[in-house]
Amino acid sequence: MTPLLVTMSATTTNSGERNLAKIGAEKAAEVLERYEPSEAAAGLVAEDMAPDAFLEALLSGDLLEDALSFLAYALPTREALWWCSGCVHEITPADPPAKITAAMAAADAWIEDPSDENRRAAMEAAEAATYETPAGCLALSVFFSEGSMSPPDCPPVPVGEWFSARTVAATLHLSALARGPEEIAKTARGFVDRGIDVANRPAPWEEAD
Repeated sequence: MTPLLVTMSATTTNSGERNLAKIGAEKAAEVLERYEPSEAAAGLVAEDMAPDAFLEALLSGDLLEDALSFLAYALPTREALWWCSGCVHEITPADPPAKITAAMAAADAWIEDPSDENRRAAMEAAEAATYETPAGCLALSVFFSEGSMSPPDCPPVPVGEWFSARTVAATLHLSALARGPEEIAKTARGFVDRGIDVANRPAPWEEAD
């Protein structure tokens, strides 16, 4: 496993540098069409507001949960999963149960090699870890990344377009609770900073090409 997949630094960039290069949408409104933002978040977006300006507005308003959701839906799927994996690794204890370790490893295997075999293996690991755990939700997010939801020997049932993004957002919200109520805001802000880092840096698979 490429170490960078799980040791990505949580770098904070200055607001003027939040160009979020990996986000393909030119306007924040394009991203908000993919899911239902909170009323507070929806009230901040202007017609021609760029994604980085909208994220800045969310952070200025301490709307951290909305910021996590926005990045989950704005980033390309593989980058979103790479980001989510780093966050889950960050909050997972040093010696977790084997099923948790297996779920994280399965997710990271797909991030490094996005094959259908690895995607389906992530689903098995997610079921074992359960969807009540960040690791299980992370692995489920991988299964929802592409392809078919039906077994390989059955007619394909395509994964919904934003299933993975929705599950990434849910995983991040769940992970932010892991350190207790007093640490939620600090943990969530760290996750947002990781997302900004992902949006502005080359991914490991790009550097390997």
